[in-house]
Amino acid sequence: MVHERAGSILVRYEAALWSVLGALAYLARDNTRLVYPDVLWLFTLLLVVSLGAAWAVRRWPHKDWPHAACTVASFAVIAGIQARSGGPESNLWVLYFLPLFSSALLLRGRELAWVAVGASLCDALMYVGPDSAWGPAVGFELAVKTGVLWAAAGSTWILAESERRARARSESQRETLGRLECDLKEAETARARDQRLAAVGLASAATAHDLATPLTVIRGYAQLRLEQTDLDADLKKDLERIDRAASFCQQLASTTLSTARGGERAGARVNLAQSAENALALSEDVLKSRRIEVSRDFADAEFPVQGQGSELERIFLNLIANAAKAMPDGGTLTVRLSSLDTPEGECVEARVEDTGRGVPPEVLSKLFSPFVTTRAGSGGTGLGLYLCRETARRHGGDLTAFNRPGGGAIFSLRLPLAEAPRFSAIITA
Repeated sequence: MVHERAGSILVRYEAALWSVLGALAYLARDNTRLVYPDVLWLFTLLLVVSLGAAWAVRRWPHKDWPHAACTVASFAVIAGIQARSGGPESNLWVLYFLPLFSSALLLRGRELAWVAVGASLCDALMYVGPDSAWGPAVGFELAVKTGVLWAAAGSTWILAESERRARARSESQRETLGRLECDLKEAETARARDQRLAAVGLASAATAHDLATPLTVIRGYAQLRLEQTDLDADLKKDLERIDRAASFCQQLASTTLSTARGGERAGARVNLAQSAENALALSEDVLKSRRIEVSRDFADAEFPVQGQGSELERIFLNLIANAAKAMPDGGTLTVRLSSLDTPEGECVEARVEDTGRGVPPEVLSKLFSPFVTTRAGSGGTGLGLYLCRETARRHGGDLTAFNRPGGGAIFSLRLPLAEAPRFSAIITA
């Protein structure tokens, strides 16, 4: 069943027409061919059947049989009207066209064929009886009526089917255009994002180049002071931290420039536990100022991976910084390292866990997309986690995130063990 709303309206119009015809039959009550009050009662019954057909269209919009049954019932009532208005000589046989047209507009071809057979049989009943005089003229008249009914039903169905197919093509084209529009918007969004990333990359390369000299100066003065023998213990510790942080920044700047030039960076054997420890050491003061306790779950074990030590430290620094910002009132930061056997081979998993609020579900699915951040109003750029995941993937691993059942978030970094022969010692920019 198609166009249910239009079909329901059509059947209601049909019911209104039956009401008008019933009124006309009442006005023509002086006609000797009309049997009163039987004709009026039959028109009333025809009106009830039409209203039932309208209800059936709304009640079972995707089924053909309710409307087909109501149509056949209408034919039976029309046959009764025809019998009480002159029988074979009645001009009211044309009433078969109204429900037949409705069926042609609403039903499929097979169901319409059965309905047309019903109309023909009901009309043929007028020629059956003890007083019927069959002959060539009667047979020709019945054949003409049957042919007209079938031709009307067939031509109407063909037009309706063409309109239905055109509507279906239009809907399909509209859906296709809608998908193309969505794809175009996504492509435009991706292009704008890529342009922003390219601009960020260019700015990063320029910044890395410009920072080379200041970082050399910072390290130089820190090392000069460290050569003095009368340094206070706390001052010496601070100078060592400054020198270590400046050295880390130099490595990041060198990596950024190498990436911008499109070259290859030789990977080295890196102890991932040491990278995590270095990042924790650089973040020590920040964590203390936020009253965050640190729990290490990797002891003195070695977890060798192949890659760039500075890039791996940057991943830990970003994850630790995010965890610290997620616990403004203090909490516990846990860093766990363990070896895992996966279908791809042995790998190292490093987990950074916090006891903060966790990641909102609507953000979690797109957390690693560029420019997605939950701290847009406080300086977040949405690039940190994106760059961390890209770095992890360049090293043959991945970075994922999920929320803890008891609150907080867990970031899982997985990298292949250095001994695995299937991983190259060259990390391509």
